Amino acid sequence: MIETLYVDDDPILLELAKEFLEGENEDLNVTICNSAKDVLPLLNKKHFDVIISDYQMPSMNGLDLLKELRSKGIDVPFILFTGKGGEEVAIEALNNGADFYLNKGGNPRVQFTELMNLVRHMVMKREAIEAVKHNAERFRAMIENSLDVFGIINPEGTVRYISPSVKKILGYGPESIIGSPITNLFHPEENEKLQQQMDAGRKGTSDLLEYKVRRSDGEIAYFEGSFSKIRDDIGKGFLVFNGKEITKRKKVEELLRESEERYHVMFNSSPVGILLIKGVVKECNTTAAELLGFDSSELIGKSFIELWSERQEGGLTAEEAIRGLAEIQTGSTRRFRWTARLRTGRSKNFEASLKNVKFQGERHFLLSFIEAEGALTERRPASLSEEACRTLLMTARDPIFVIDSNFRVTLSSPGADMRFGQGGNIVGKSLLDLVDGPDKEILTRDLGEIIKGEKAKTNRYRFLVKDGSKFYSELTANVIEGDGGEAIGLVCIFHDVTQQVLAEGQAINANKYLSEMTELMRIEIEKRMTVLMAHLQLLQFRYQDDMDREEVEMAISDAEEVLKALAIAKSYEIMDAEPHQWMPLADVIDAALEGSGATRLKVSIDIDGYSVFGSAKIGNALERLLEQCLRQDREATFLAVRTNEDHGRLVIVIEDDGAPYDERDLERLFDTDSGGAYIRTLRFSRDILRSSGFDVSVEGTKRGLRFRLSVPPGRFKKNL
Repeated sequence: MIETLYVDDDPILLELAKEFLEGENEDLNVTICNSAKDVLPLLNKKHFDVIISDYQMPSMNGLDLLKELRSKGIDVPFILFTGKGGEEVAIEALNNGADFYLNKGGNPRVQFTELMNLVRHMVMKREAIEAVKHNAERFRAMIENSLDVFGIINPEGTVRYISPSVKKILGYGPESIIGSPITNLFHPEENEKLQQQMDAGRKGTSDLLEYKVRRSDGEIAYFEGSFSKIRDDIGKGFLVFNGKEITKRKKVEELLRESEERYHVMFNSSPVGILLIKGVVKECNTTAAELLGFDSSELIGKSFIELWSERQEGGLTAEEAIRGLAEIQTGSTRRFRWTARLRTGRSKNFEASLKNVKFQGERHFLLSFIEAEGALTERRPASLSEEACRTLLMTARDPIFVIDSNFRVTLSSPGADMRFGQGGNIVGKSLLDLVDGPDKEILTRDLGEIIKGEKAKTNRYRFLVKDGSKFYSELTANVIEGDGGEAIGLVCIFHDVTQQVLAEGQAINANKYLSEMTELMRIEIEKRMTVLMAHLQLLQFRYQDDMDREEVEMAISDAEEVLKALAIAKSYEIMDAEPHQWMPLADVIDAALEGSGATRLKVSIDIDGYSVFGSAKIGNALERLLEQCLRQDREATFLAVRTNEDHGRLVIVIEDDGAPYDERDLERLFDTDSGGAYIRTLRFSRDILRSSGFDVSVEGTKRGLRFRLSVPPGRFKKNL
């Protein structure tokens, strides 16, 4: 006899479980208990082969019961049987010594049959698993260890809480601020803006704005922050202020602004005319405009061929210049006499040099020129054109490095020095020393690929600042070629995306709390529907009259549809919350095959080493497609998964040898109006794949069913 203890705070479910389990299993004896706190006394009186426990119970939940049992050395096999779904609960249960985790819901007969099979399996494979405590980081600990400042303000504008970080940032102890008006922290000139944003916060969320804040030493600090509304347990409204100090950023911005102004003056004060050309004139300095007789606004956008006079006095013709552009290697210079067409239509001779440069990741030509009558030597225009290139580099808003083939910095822009906090001491250092540990290997690989001739790419990495802080940046790297065309270094352009990364994290946290509230409602509905389903099935056994049985069966069918709809909601309730990420395609396919049960078929997999970028729910969506191949009425015995590239897209093909579909069935396959919960699941699956940029199509073949997933460029890459 298998002695089983079932713990649940719902007396109806307890009785139903006992009736189902004992009614169909003569060798099973079920003892029921409605409180987790009564379990230990029961174990002192009687031996049990397995314990089944609900998760959500008053006083002590299922996980707490599990922890207490394992802490006392009680190694009875433990199954967590609950409607509280989600990966977090499952992981925590298994990490704390649970032998299995099973979700409630669905057809009671199927559920309890599965539970009985688990009980037998646990008894046969009884093993002691050492309890492992799962350390969950608490929200309050996150706040109190954050470098940002968080404050809670009551409706009257009084500070009720402020995070300890305010001491480090502004010099005030939290106790000196709590109980005082929030306006005391801000500079008086911010009062009007502060009141407007607090009013906006009471209606929802205010704008993210910059504020002047007073330090305890009287100095001014700058904050970027916003106000949002929360309510306490009794419904009273409060404001939450989330602020980040940006004093250093403001100083850097001011220095960069001054630097840009300084280099702009240098660029326009140069006695040499400078044109940046990409088919047309992209940039010009004041000298170039004056020498050619144009206003700067007229010159920008003009085709450089229009500036070539048909009467070249010993210089290049326009056609020769066009051919010459293709011959100029990156970094090399061509010098010549140029007869230019002025705005008046007259011609004028210049000594000129044309250089192939990379600007903002694209190939451009830098044309520098002086009047031919001048005393400058032939080499001077070349020297000045290189200076002009450097000037353009120095005026860039985003940080820029030039590195050699060993990744050592040989030139850095002022913006790079400021962003990395190096104060001009960055030249000579390895770029890899400025990358946070986990990203160092990835950046080494990516830069190595570009040096070897791979296409320039933009990826995101986490970098280190001299003061110990970190920031996220997208980095675009382009090759610098030597005279022989070999790669001698890289130009690395950084684009700070720290705010974007933080915003993604905040969105995930906000959705987490909303998801938990939604899940609680779903669990309660599912629980009641399960009870209703069980009663209907018991009535089905008892009624002998065919008409009565038919009505009960119709009610059971309706209840099953509701449970399936709840299962769909459970699977996709956080579909849009998770940021997209790179995932090895082989891992995604393997997990989908395992989750769908497709491994029972003969499976052929021909996947090249790809990774795809998209929602973490892609695997769930593929499971649903595979389940369509596995439907019993299709009698499939073989499944093939393969990939190929077609016109720049990655095509993933999934096909089987089951019964074919006719055209009408294929048209209805993703139609939510033509089927029940299962068809809606397929529609959700297609929507998930589309949210990741994947096109999904289905077609019938002579051998069976074929799904085609088309992944656009940028959403897939070859693995090393």
